[in-house]
Amino acid sequence: MEKTIREIIQETSEELRKNIDLLDPTTSAKKLIELSSLLSSLNRHIAEQEFAYKQKLQEIKKNTKSVSEARTEAEAAIEYKLWISAKYEKDSLIELIRSLKYFNKAVSEDVLNQRNL
Repeated sequence: MEKTIREIIQETSEELRKNIDLLDPTTSAKKLIELSSLLSSLNRHIAEQEFAYKQKLQEIKKNTKSVSEARTEAEAAIEYKLWISAKYEKDSLIELIRSLKYFNKAVSEDVLNQRNL
C-alpha cells in the first residue's frame, strides 16, 4: 500500500523530531531533497483538488439562487475539504523544509566557526 503525502510528512516530521540530536548535514540535505520533491507532487495534488472543488461549485451554482449560497454549500462538500486539507499539508511541508534549511545553515556556520578557532 502506497503512503499518502500526509503520512509521509507526518513520518518525516516525527523522525526528525525524535532524532534531532543524531541528525547530520548529509542526512539533513537528503531529507531536504526528498521533501522538496514531495512539495512538487503536493502542488500538483492541490491543483487537482482545487479544480475538483471549482467544478463542484459551478455545479452547485446552477441549482442555487445566489453565489454566496452556492459557495456555502460547496464549502460543505468533500471536494472543498480535500482541497483545504492539501493546502494545510503544504504549509506543514514548507515549515519542515524551512526548519531543515535553518538546521543546515546553523551546522555550516558552526563548522566554519570551529575551523576559524
